[in-house]
Amino acid sequence: MGRITLVDPDTVSEVNLGVQGFSEGDIDKPKVDAVEAACLAVDSSLDIQKHQARNTPRIAPGDVVFCCVDSISARRATWNAVHNKCKLFIDGRMSGEFMRVLSIADPVLDQYYMTTLFKQEEAHVGRCTARSTVYCAYIASGVMVSQLAKWTRKMPVDRDLYFNLTTMDLSHA
Repeated sequence: MGRITLVDPDTVSEVNLGVQGFSEGDIDKPKVDAVEAACLAVDSSLDIQKHQARNTPRIAPGDVVFCCVDSISARRATWNAVHNKCKLFIDGRMSGEFMRVLSIADPVLDQYYMTTLFKQEEAHVGRCTARSTVYCAYIASGVMVSQLAKWTRKMPVDRDLYFNLTTMDLSHA
């Protein structure tokens, strides 16, 4: 990756440490600053554009968009802002030890993603202790990157993957 654009209006709070992989030193920092520092620690040559804001049509995405938001309404807003401007849209969703990764290789033509969106009030609300786990987040991010790797090699991506870590069940649509 040569250029990365980070878009997130939030700051890191204590609740983010165990589920999103931030460190105690990141608390009260904008998430875009904390993620930028982590990325630059791996590759200092990256060109990182930061927007501490919600995703809007005014923010130009790159060819690939990773959607890592925490609500269905934010997913809808992100999709609406970028689907006609990117070539690959990858959305990671989690609850407890369950994850879903959606990969849309031609967002302008493929309307499948829209069928996965529903009203915010219909979203599953898990117990506070079961919202997410950092190891599930790491696995989900690995699956998301694997979809990017397949796409860059001109291989078909898996449109919709479900993985339950408790039962070790993997399925795809």
